[in-house]
Amino acid sequence: MSNTKEIRVIGFITNEVKDVCGPIPDNYLDSEKNIPSKLIEEMKSNGWEDSNGVLWWGKDFQPEPVMGEDGNVYLCLSDEDMKDNSRIMERMLRSQQMIQ
Repeated sequence: MSNTKEIRVIGFITNEVKDVCGPIPDNYLDSEKNIPSKLIEEMKSNGWEDSNGVLWWGKDFQPEPVMGEDGNVYLCLSDEDMKDNSRIMERMLRSQQMIQ
């Protein structure tokens, strides 16, 4: 069994949706036992659901990486992060520093 710790990436999609229907459902990521609850709560409080039931977050939303109880770092990256090399590199480096 390996003791290697990892950066675990969670992807999410951003948009500036005009037809906000409601908040992120309370059971969002409930089945994911290793993702820190702090990160789940931040995701839920900063997102919304549109009228089609699709979950969205704002383009500027960049949750901080969080160290899980399992020793892994959980990093949420958006489609906006992926479009900006400096933005993604800065966030990945911060995550890497947490794991060392």
